[in-house]
Order: sequence, then structure tokens, then C-alpha cells
Amino acid sequence: MGQLGKRNKNGLTAWSTGYAEFGPQETSIGKIMVGVKCQIENLRGQDVGFLDTGAELPLIGGELARWLGNYPIEKEDVKIVTRFGELSGNVVRMTITLVADHGENLPIESSVLLAEEWDGPIVLGYDGFLNRLRFAFDPGLYAPGERIFYFGKDANLVG
Repeated sequence: MGQLGKRNKNGLTAWSTGYAEFGPQETSIGKIMVGVKCQIENLRGQDVGFLDTGAELPLIGGELARWLGNYPIEKEDVKIVTRFGELSGNVVRMTITLVADHGENLPIESSVLLAEEWDGPIVLGYDGFLNRLRFAFDPGLYAPGERIFYFGKDANLVG
């Protein structure tokens, strides 16, 4: 295993800078199928985030949201609808780092909804996080038995 590349006029250019195993995780809301290793700011050790391409925003709840509540607010009283009902909170700017098993960790400057009433896992949503990086999944076809999440920052991507 190694880096993934994209074609350009000069051949292939590597875009992935790191990769890590992903997998199902049991959480307070049930099983999540794509749990990836992440670190929120430099506040504490590694967490598992639910990578959800259908989620509007990254989402942090509970005690961690209370602790992060003093970050500068980008948008106040933002409401989102989840399958568990409506949530509201403030959107703040912070760094979420994808943790690599191999290669380099990838810090992403992110817009995150802090909703204290959310008691589920950290959600790594699309707008404000996933749209700021390149990523790919190998469900075990390349390396049987290993589910690999590749990630990298492309110079052509903004954010």
C-alpha cells in the first residue's frame, strides 16, 4: 500500500499523504460503518469520528461541545435536522486532524457545529470538512481483510 495518484498531463501525481484503517464502531446511536481516527484541536487524545458524506456539517456534542464553547463563533443558533430530530448550536472554526496509521496526519481547518444536546459520536460531515480534502476508501479489495481510508490535501482544493 502507498499513495494514491491522479492523472495529469505529466502522468500521475500523488495526492494521498496518509492512510488509516477504518471500520465499524459501536456508539451511543448504534453501529457506525465508517469510523475514522481523528483528533479535535490539541485538546485530548485520539477519537473516532463518524465519516458521513450525507451530513451537512461536522458535529460535536456533549461534554466536548461544552468545553469547546469558548471558540470564536462563525454563525450563531444554527439548526440542522438529523434522523434523531432537530439540533441547534453555534458553528465555530477549529482544526480537526485525520490520524494516519501510515504517512502524515492531515489537519483540516473546519467549521463545526457545537450542539451540546447531541450525545452521539463526533460526526465528520461534508460542508466545512470533507469538501476541504481528497479521500478514497478501499473496502478490502486491494488488501483483503483491511479497510483503508486514504486522505490528502490537494493544492487545487480551497480551504
